[in-house]
Amino acid sequence: MNSQVDVIITTYKRKPEVLKRAVKSVLEQSFQNFKIYIIDDSPAEYAGREETASLINALNDNRITYSQNDTNIGACASRNRGAEMGEGEYIAFLDDDDVWLPNKIEEQIKRFTSKSIAMVYCDYFQYFTDKDKMRQHYLKSTPPSGMIFKAFLSNNVAGSCSFPMLRRSAFVEVGGFDPTMPALQDWELWLRISKKYEVAYVSQPLAKYYFYEGERISAHPERRVVAFERILHEFNMDYAVNKNEKAAYYLMGVKFYSFDKNLKKAIQFWIDAIRLNPLNIKNNLIAGVKMVGRQFYNSKTP
Repeated sequence: MNSQVDVIITTYKRKPEVLKRAVKSVLEQSFQNFKIYIIDDSPAEYAGREETASLINALNDNRITYSQNDTNIGACASRNRGAEMGEGEYIAFLDDDDVWLPNKIEEQIKRFTSKSIAMVYCDYFQYFTDKDKMRQHYLKSTPPSGMIFKAFLSNNVAGSCSFPMLRRSAFVEVGGFDPTMPALQDWELWLRISKKYEVAYVSQPLAKYYFYEGERISAHPERRVVAFERILHEFNMDYAVNKNEKAAYYLMGVKFYSFDKNLKKAIQFWIDAIRLNPLNIKNNLIAGVKMVGRQFYNSKTP
């Protein structure tokens, strides 16, 4: 299989050397039939735009297209714009501060064994920059392939945009990213795709995800609360007939609301999760303990 892969990298006020690290990880792939579309969503007045453009030009690779948005439109709209610029059979997104391992494209494209498979996700390494530590993220119980929509109802098993590869036709059919989502944009898209198509899984780490202190859930909890409610509304009928998955999703709501300092809503979702799945004793207990612990944390922060 030698179908073209379009790699979409969106960037926003990123240090040029960090963006270069991401781009080079694509250029060094073992599978070389790709094109790279870099969408710069930094404000027009951002001084670093010129330096970024010079960096891309210095790479001197005609497979790279660098485009600057006229105005800041957000990461999701920028990803959609980049996808529209390409024509490859497959699309893969890479955040400007993440890195792919050299065999990522090769290993994922091999998993598209039938037209019914629309997405292939993988394991990855997590690098915690504030602690200077790296650990492998891996999935123990998630179905590795098939119609796993129910798994996505419970949790974002595929992770961020930097990990999956998508079949373009499926991405277009479901409408791409929703630019109006304030958070959880990747999860919401994976839900729409997995509801209609099969998903495959590569059980080895193929990327490095750089995790920064400012990106923790506690940084912008209000956005995740809104996004949580949006997903719950969008897939309300699916959650209605999948009680255990709804209970697991409610436990995610406990986390989001407790970080948002809304203890009343957090308790409400915790009680509802227990009612839906009372046998999930361990996870229900852990969620309750963490909810109380976050209230102590919130009382110590402004």
